[in-house]
Amino acid sequence: MLSNNKKWVDCWEKAGKELEKIKRKELRNFDYKKNAKLLDDFLEIGVIYKSERPITGLVEQQRLFNQLRK
Repeated sequence: MLSNNKKWVDCWEKAGKELEKIKRKELRNFDYKKNAKLLDDFLEIGVIYKSERPITGLVEQQRLFNQLRK
C-alpha cells in the first residue's frame, strides 16, 4: 500500500511540474491587448463586489487561541 501511495505522489509531483510549465507558457503567450476588455471586466467585478474588512482577523484569531488555552 505504501509503495502505491508513493507512486501516486510521484505521479502528481511530475504532473504538477508539467502543469506549471504549461501555465507559464500560456501566460507568456497571452495577448493582453486583444483581451483588454475581458481583463477590465474582471477587475471591475473586483471593485464592484469588494468587501471592506475592518479588521485583519488577527484579533479574532487571538480570541480563539485564548478560548482554547482556558
